[in-house]
Amino acid sequence: METAVDAYHADLLRYAWRNAHKEEVAATCKRNLRSDDATLIAAEMGALIEDADPTIDVVEHYIVSLREEESFGEHLDATVDTLLRGLGLQNCPAVAALHRDTDNEHIHLVVLRIDKDTGEIVDPLKYDIIRAHQMLAVLEAETGWSREVNARWQVQKGRLVLDEQTDIGPADDPSSWPDRYFPTNKLSSAARNKETKTGIESAERIVRRVVPGLIESHDNLTDLLKALQHEGISLSKKGSGAVYRVTTKGETGEARDEFVRCSVIRRWSYGMLRAKYGELPDEFGTDASPRYSRAVDGSPDRPHYAAMRAEYIERLNGITRSVRMALLRTPQLNGAIASGRSACIFPSLEAWRQGELPPDPGEVMFAHVGARIFEAPVSTVHNQIRAQPDDVYIAAPSKRRIIYQRRGSLMGPSRIVDFGNRIVLIGRASASELSKTMALFAARETMVVSATGLNKSEWKVATRVAASYGITLIAANRDRFGVGRMAGKTSDGAQHQPNSQDRTTTSSDDHTQHAARSVPETGTGGDRIDAKGSTPILTQRAQPIKPLAAEFLAWQHAEAAHDAARRQSEQGSTLAALGRELDRCAWTLERQVAEVGTAEIDLSSGDRARLAAQAQRHTDRIQATAAMQAGLVR
Repeated sequence: METAVDAYHADLLRYAWRNAHKEEVAATCKRNLRSDDATLIAAEMGALIEDADPTIDVVEHYIVSLREEESFGEHLDATVDTLLRGLGLQNCPAVAALHRDTDNEHIHLVVLRIDKDTGEIVDPLKYDIIRAHQMLAVLEAETGWSREVNARWQVQKGRLVLDEQTDIGPADDPSSWPDRYFPTNKLSSAARNKETKTGIESAERIVRRVVPGLIESHDNLTDLLKALQHEGISLSKKGSGAVYRVTTKGETGEARDEFVRCSVIRRWSYGMLRAKYGELPDEFGTDASPRYSRAVDGSPDRPHYAAMRAEYIERLNGITRSVRMALLRTPQLNGAIASGRSACIFPSLEAWRQGELPPDPGEVMFAHVGARIFEAPVSTVHNQIRAQPDDVYIAAPSKRRIIYQRRGSLMGPSRIVDFGNRIVLIGRASASELSKTMALFAARETMVVSATGLNKSEWKVATRVAASYGITLIAANRDRFGVGRMAGKTSDGAQHQPNSQDRTTTSSDDHTQHAARSVPETGTGGDRIDAKGSTPILTQRAQPIKPLAAEFLAWQHAEAAHDAARRQSEQGSTLAALGRELDRCAWTLERQVAEVGTAEIDLSSGDRARLAAQAQRHTDRIQATAAMQAGLVR
């Protein structure tokens, strides 16, 4: 008999039970079931499902995983019973299996939401995930497992407590706990991200800090609104709730409005405000006094620090994406990029105040993967990037980038990958590659380009090539992420310069700043070796690049298109004449077909139909050829 559990759910049960691989299952247990075999359990559950005839899925799958140093031990049965009791499924068929096939012990719990006694479907909790986390807090108290990082729930003196202050109920009576959502006291992710990027207090933080005290000290709505307006805050209904409007004034004096839901203050939700003050105003007040923005921690240089850090991280992320898309993805490449990112750490506020600067992401990525980075100061919209093949390079568009490869050397060691405002050069940096790179920037009327990863000789060539296109080539400047005049000075009054291999110097030849970087050493296999000669770091400068199949086909299509365009320019008039001749032939053939259809000749209907169809096929072929050739001419 086919049942609803015979397909996906049967596979799930067999995966958890693993009859054929018992060595992978450390322990098993079941509740409210008679069978011990996964196949028989599936059949038993299937029979219950058919009797209940549910309209929705009634099989639930939960996974509980521990840290590497922890073990379920003798707590498997207690864990299953505690979870089932907390979820209200203690009278439902359930199967659990303990797996140790990973670094973390974990159990799979499969539950059928059908009461074994009544055969009725048991409705799930509305917030079953929250309830599961609550039960984990109970298990942590019972078993001694360590608490989850940033866990909101814990058991204190036999009571379940939220955020170390709100009593939910007895820890051993989950049925008394409310089944609802519990908003967090922490700032929302949007507010945290804003404060991280700007260093300035978010509107949500202002509301959380200012509004509760004003509500506690004012029992009249009019007085409350006046007090809020004095703080630059207005209150109004919106939809089915209410929002605060926070008006702040920046350093330049411009006012800006931000809106925060009143529900961010749990004690004073929309319903609680109405219960205390009655109906709230339908519109915001007009006489709120803007409040000046202030730093999160009160430090006057925090906003500048946050802006520099956000700019640095944005550039690091952009370079990482470009390098990852420019190179063939391999585990070694992923590890090298991860190693490079871990080296790009923005200094702490205190270290930044002392003049410490972060490493340049472009130089770091070159040291790890051998990718040279060229950047324009202003971003270029991607849909404006156009392929620019020539007699030396073919162009292959591929997912937000255009890949340039030398003709006749598709498996060669060099490629140029164009992302618009950023170009990644893989492999050698000869005059040809540098010239193509600058030609791409010049086509977008770029006047200034920054470069990283060039040694002294390459820099001289690149500067000369850039000048021929009217482009000024500069080195990526780390100093823009510094504190400027706040940087420390040496005893003789000179500006302090932290020791770094990425320090910029001035060339006596062209008086242009560039990165004075020695050529990194390489190992016997071509891998780059760090300064200490210990850990090899991936480089692909001297290795042939193996393109993906899609890239290879794209290059072939680009090569064919270039050849066709060249033939078009050389033989355009001949192709046009041939196209006209084919059109005349097609017209003649159509007329013959018409004559055959009307002529009084002794042909059977079948012969006439075959002749007409054959003529029509010839006509279609001629017309298609003519259209193709005419398209090449155009």
